[in-house]
Amino acid sequence: MSGNGKNIYFSSNRAEGFGSKDLYLAMSEEGVLSPNMFLLTGEITSEASGNPINATIDLIDLTTNQKIGRFNNDQETGKYVIPLPGGKSYGTVTYADGYILNLKI
Repeated sequence: MSGNGKNIYFSSNRAEGFGSKDLYLAMSEEGVLSPNMFLLTGEITSEASGNPINATIDLIDLTTNQKIGRFNNDQETGKYVIPLPGGKSYGTVTYADGYILNLKI
């Protein structure tokens, strides 16, 4: 997060990117990001092989039951980081071709 609380910078390896890992900028619609930001982190791997799985993660606002974002994990590591404003309840739905979700916390 930038010092003025207006921007978040992150890197991601996305299909629509320009190279291995690109830098992205996320800006708050209200102009200032909440100081109560949290990071949802995880890793999506095959239980059988332990290898990373290319997946899509939908972020759901549980108050409205609306999808509020779609994210992809890193194809090489399986890891993801999603910045979230505090004070809300969120859920995720994860999609990966050929796999059924088996969540381990």
